[in-house]
Parts: sequence; structure tokens; C-alpha cells
Amino acid sequence: MAAGKNLVMAGEDRVVAGEDLVRAGEGAVVGGEEKGRKNINDVPSSLESVECYRKEHGTTGELAAAALSAIMLEHALRRINNACMVIDRALLPAVKLAVINQAKTNEVGYIGGKDAYTFTGDLEGLVTSLFLKLVPI
Repeated sequence: MAAGKNLVMAGEDRVVAGEDLVRAGEGAVVGGEEKGRKNINDVPSSLESVECYRKEHGTTGELAAAALSAIMLEHALRRINNACMVIDRALLPAVKLAVINQAKTNEVGYIGGKDAYTFTGDLEGLVTSLFLKLVPI
């Protein structure tokens, strides 16, 4: 893999080939010698990632954080879907029930970059609209 084309993710023991990408939330940043980063512990904070994205794209901090959250979510869902395709078919029902379905609910729990478990008003509104409000037919 060429330098500068690696994505080093904090908390993971792997390097994924792909375009240079800065991600917030997981503390993930671009790896490579030209960036001056030599190991996984040398990563900037999520706040620095948001500030970098904001400057590059000329947007506000809230929009930058939302965009980085969307990128992070998309890549997480891609990893989950890829894991479904390479897993042993005999284990798939158990893994799907225990891991994949739970992982896919993260989008609901972290709507718009807010933690719905901390700010329960957002989660309460979602549950009410999904399960308690009548749907016109």
C-alpha cells in the first residue's frame, strides 16, 4: 500500500486501504509518513478533525461535525455489511441476531450526532412516532 493511502483507525489493529480520509468520533485520522504520524497513538482529537474539515470545506462547525458523523456511520455500516458477506454461513443467524442488528441500531441511537441515550427527548420523540402515533391509511 502506498503511503498516504492508508486509513488508520484508533482502537483497531488493522489498516484499511482507501482514500485519505479524516474521521471524527472514533478518533480516526489519515496515516502516512507525509502527515507526520508514525503510530496509532499519534492522532488528533475529534475536535481537531472537525476543525480541519470545517476549514477545508468552508462550512460551520455543526455542519462539519454532522458530515464527519455521516462519513463515520457510512464506513461502519460498510464494514458490518462486508462482515456479513465473508462470515461462515452456519454462524450467520447467531451473528446477525447478536451483533449486526445491534450495530445497525446505532444510527437510531445517535441521530444527527446527538447521543439519544443522554438527550432522551430525541429518542422519546422517535419511539413515539414509530410505535405510538397512528399511521393514516
